[in-house]
Amino acid sequence: MESKPQVEEEKETVPTTFLDLKENTPSEEIVSMCMNCHKNGITRFLFTRVPFFKELIISSFRCEECSFNNTEVQFGGKIEDYGHEISLTVTDPVALNRNVVKSEYALIKIPELELEIPPIT
Repeated sequence: MESKPQVEEEKETVPTTFLDLKENTPSEEIVSMCMNCHKNGITRFLFTRVPFFKELIISSFRCEECSFNNTEVQFGGKIEDYGHEISLTVTDPVALNRNVVKSEYALIKIPELELEIPPIT
């Protein structure tokens, strides 16, 4: 009876880029051109996870020359192949007092209030 050589499974140890947001979470900085005065400014990037959502890239630009500021939040994870539909029935007006984080592709509809927030807003 032949024995097969044992092959140890290689476990992929990829360093985590996205960290849970907490105090003293490290950010990365790069020198980049100011779109206002065309001098150099600093862009800071923070790679983080939002609980019950996904990974985000938060960037903040500041130019010391002209005091121009710009802040952006971008999706940093894998874009799913198919969309998801989430329906919620609200029975109490207090339940509408919520903050919602949506991707640039999401559509939010509240037919009872005749409210629609389209994608790319």
